[in-house]
Amino acid sequence: MIGLIVLLSLLVNTEKVQGDFPTSSVDGYSVGNFGVMAAVSPDGQMFSSFQINPSKWGDFLTEVAQGSLSVGLSSGTLVSDYDLEKTEKTRVWPKYEAISTDSRFPDLTWHISAWAPIAIQSQAEDFVPFLPTAVIDLDITNSALEAKDIRLVYQLVSLKLSELENFFIATVGMSNSCKDSLDGKERTVECYSTIPPTASVSVSFIIGYHEFTGYYTSAFPDKEKMADYLVSSLYNLRCEWTDFISLIPSTGNTTLDEYLHWYLEAGVVLTKGIWTKEVITMGYVELNQRDSFWTTWMHLVFWPDFDVAMIQETIAAQLDSGKIPTCILPYINREDDIDITEYFILRVWRHYSWWNDTTLLSESYSAMKKAVEYLVSRDLMSSGIPAQASFWADWKDVSQVSGRLYAPHFELLWLTTLEVMYSSACILGDSEGATQYLSMLQSSKATIFSPIEDGGLWDSQSGIFRDVWYPSEGWNQTYMLMDQSVGVFLYQGMEMEKKLSITNYLLNSEGSYGVRETYPYIQGWGDPGEGNYHDGGIWPWLSFVDITNNFLLGSSDVGTRRIEKLGLYGLIQPSEIGTTRVPFEYLNGDTGLARGNHPQAWDAAAFLVPWKGIQDVRPVSFLSYEMRVPPFTYTAHSFSVLLPVLIPSSNQKHILVVQMAWVSHSKLQVVVQHPEPQIILELTLLDCYGLPHHITVTHTAMVHAPHCN
Repeated sequence: MIGLIVLLSLLVNTEKVQGDFPTSSVDGYSVGNFGVMAAVSPDGQMFSSFQINPSKWGDFLTEVAQGSLSVGLSSGTLVSDYDLEKTEKTRVWPKYEAISTDSRFPDLTWHISAWAPIAIQSQAEDFVPFLPTAVIDLDITNSALEAKDIRLVYQLVSLKLSELENFFIATVGMSNSCKDSLDGKERTVECYSTIPPTASVSVSFIIGYHEFTGYYTSAFPDKEKMADYLVSSLYNLRCEWTDFISLIPSTGNTTLDEYLHWYLEAGVVLTKGIWTKEVITMGYVELNQRDSFWTTWMHLVFWPDFDVAMIQETIAAQLDSGKIPTCILPYINREDDIDITEYFILRVWRHYSWWNDTTLLSESYSAMKKAVEYLVSRDLMSSGIPAQASFWADWKDVSQVSGRLYAPHFELLWLTTLEVMYSSACILGDSEGATQYLSMLQSSKATIFSPIEDGGLWDSQSGIFRDVWYPSEGWNQTYMLMDQSVGVFLYQGMEMEKKLSITNYLLNSEGSYGVRETYPYIQGWGDPGEGNYHDGGIWPWLSFVDITNNFLLGSSDVGTRRIEKLGLYGLIQPSEIGTTRVPFEYLNGDTGLARGNHPQAWDAAAFLVPWKGIQDVRPVSFLSYEMRVPPFTYTAHSFSVLLPVLIPSSNQKHILVVQMAWVSHSKLQVVVQHPEPQIILELTLLDCYGLPHHITVTHTAMVHAPHCN
């Protein structure tokens, strides 16, 4: 194919030769999809780090190469991408853009972008987000009255000699010849082109990596076929990527959006798929139900089939007891955990309630009932609610909590579980089950919501839930557990007064760097010291749940302030290893220093903030939605509102995109009438006096499709 250079793995020289690249700490991975994560350095090197998500269970992201683009005139000196003068850059996942001019090329302007293929499910082949590929696009403008002959060189340095067999580099748009060379661990592609007077040329470099165990292998059994596809489909892939960016929900504030985008990336680059078509999101390297639940709100909306796949994989791994293994792919099980099984049930319900997918609900119902049986077996004190038997009960996995009997996080999840089991039974016509689950819900709520002095978890004096410890522990609590924010968000049966009380009480736990998950600190719970891990660490995933609650409950100023803190200290301030703009596991509560695992997938709970917290899109019934807009100072005047549309006859899931301007304090009700192509939106806007304004608009929304077919 003309314009395609595939670098074959001919080992003509085994001498170690390193690219002369600058050394710098990572400042964000602005290019990434399910298969690749690549860093463009602050000075523009593409790429200072090139990592792949190996198509193998148990493997984390692995750095395999570095690269750099050099540009120049055919007869002159080459200038590296990181040495170009007067460069304006935009670096925020999922794109890098730059406009460069240089005194050494006075008549040339270089428009540069870098990206990885990614698209929502209804728009592209399912393998597209898994392609371990980074693309560099150049639009080069010649303002001179004579033609310019230019030279472009891309240099790739593999960290291991054996990795060269997996790489290929392809080019698109070269008017003249390209040649490649191999020297030890280095591959170099050198291309020439001519730019006519006062004209432009467009050139693309495609850096790809192929594994025989990849999710895409059935479509591309070798790297040559994968390269052919990328070259021939590059235009459409670029359109799909552009559309994907436009569909990420916005806060209306550019700075806040940038912070949230960096956190969202973690959930994308830690999505793994292999040739069997199994898909997971990685807690560390495995599918952990708890982590995956908070990671996959974006998957629920953009890649619902992958969300279903993870549910089905979980059901297949369910134990005879009804317990869901702590982790699958690879398998890890801790006998005493409680929240893992609860999150499985809630995940099935979440998918049903968004997509109206009664087929999935029906097929999963027996596994859900079996899971409840396991949770009932954890009622160790005959109190009607699950009890903790070891420190593995929920996410607070430190030995110091071994003496806990009940905790707000997994008990409020228990109430939410019974709530959705009752609803599921009603929907599926299981009247006996509905009666049973309603009775269990009522008695469990009475126990959990009882005052502490009466054996419950509610501290009526402070207006929050507390831990309950085994009597032998004699524990006298003074601390607030932030994880009860999960119950505020998920449990529909919690009274508004309690939701407000819990959310407002967290002001006491908020420090200079964010909200500490346990505060005041409990000596010995951190690792090491106070303010770390489970002794007052600031966890982004949990912070985003709390921030969403604040927006939903009308405290948008508090929510905004807390996003800013997570951005400044979790991303902009250097981490414990010197990186910036990389989402970590938690921040130290006293210094704001980002620590722990990185990137951390469930930081992608950031998706909740604009999608639920600000837009608050709620399916009321099939093809009918409600949205509420909290008071907020928007810098953008319009939004793309994403609505789920399930076509029952084919069970196809699509996203309906409504472009509209918000009115502060307004409530929007949307009724979508089919069949297509006509779609009628019936809008009811309430002004600040509560007066309704009814609007009917035709053809202002459509099931999303690529904008450039």
